[in-house]
Amino acid sequence: MSYPSAIDAVHTAIYARLSGDATLLALATGGVHDDVPDGQAYPYVQIGENTAEVPFDTFSQQGRSLVVTIHTWSQYQGAKEAAGIQSRIIALLDRYALSVSGGVLSRCVMESSRIMR
Repeated sequence: MSYPSAIDAVHTAIYARLSGDATLLALATGGVHDDVPDGQAYPYVQIGENTAEVPFDTFSQQGRSLVVTIHTWSQYQGAKEAAGIQSRIIALLDRYALSVSGGVLSRCVMESSRIMR
C-alpha cells in the first residue's frame, strides 16, 4: 500500500513547536527558519534536510521513521551560544508528542547533537 511522505507534516509541526517558544527565540534571536533569507541575522535555527525516511509497517499499522536535521547557526567565538540553543531545542523536542497533521507521531527522539566550527 502506498501513502504520502510525512516529511511536510513533521517539518510543519517542528516549526510550530520551535517558533512558538519564547525561550528559544530569546536565544536564537534570528528566529526559526525552513528557508533562510539572505542576510539573516545570527544566531538562528534552520530546519534542515531529512537524512532518512524509512517505513516501519506492522500487522495493524503503517508508519514512517524520519530523521530530520536541525541546524543552529551562530557567529559566536566558541561553542557556548550554539550549545545553549541546541539544549533548548532538545528540551522542546526530545520525548515530546508533536501534533502532526494527517497522522499520529508516536515519539520524537533526539538522535545526536554536534557542534562544528
